[in-house]
Amino acid sequence: MNTPSHYTSRFLKISSRIRLSAVLVVMFIVGCSSASTALTYYVLHSVDEPLAKPSKEYTYLKLDRFVMPEYLKQRGLVYQTSETNVHISTTHLWAEPLDVGLKKSLKKAISNYGVYLVDDEQYHASKTIHVALHITDFISRFDGEVLLSGEFVVLGSASPPDHKANWIIPFDIRVALQHDGFSASIEAMRESLMQLASQIADNIKVTEKE
Repeated sequence: MNTPSHYTSRFLKISSRIRLSAVLVVMFIVGCSSASTALTYYVLHSVDEPLAKPSKEYTYLKLDRFVMPEYLKQRGLVYQTSETNVHISTTHLWAEPLDVGLKKSLKKAISNYGVYLVDDEQYHASKTIHVALHITDFISRFDGEVLLSGEFVVLGSASPPDHKANWIIPFDIRVALQHDGFSASIEAMRESLMQLASQIADNIKVTEKE
């Protein structure tokens, strides 16, 4: 015959199992939640490449206007999944606004061509070439390449509001991805900005000589 103590012991064992099961379920849910919300942050500019110091031989450049499309103003990295659709990631994010990273990358890239991108504090109107940059697309695509397109306008060395457009130069730069993943996309983005920097440098140096 079972005694009251027997039933009490059995009840305690069942209660312990229920509590253990509940704890395991909670741990599983928390683990899944943590895994699904893990965030990865990226920078567009390379932190390993030093910025070349300006010299008297440098051409000085100032971006008077910088425009990029609304879909690039998101914090999530963007991937074009088809001719009509884009995906904005919620877990792969830029560590800083893309326009900030893009200007940093362009500043480093264009310094390799003897051009120094100045900010307002460094601005010297008498020897600075003014440029407006309009980005139409800057995106990793489903066909295995990064597309950087738009146009830049060389405004000459006159101070605003006396700017006159010397040239309007469209660009359509495509760089193949070396492998899959967002890291590969960013490497290709950096290469596309190097090519854009080369185009801008070539054109503003022509303006400087005129």
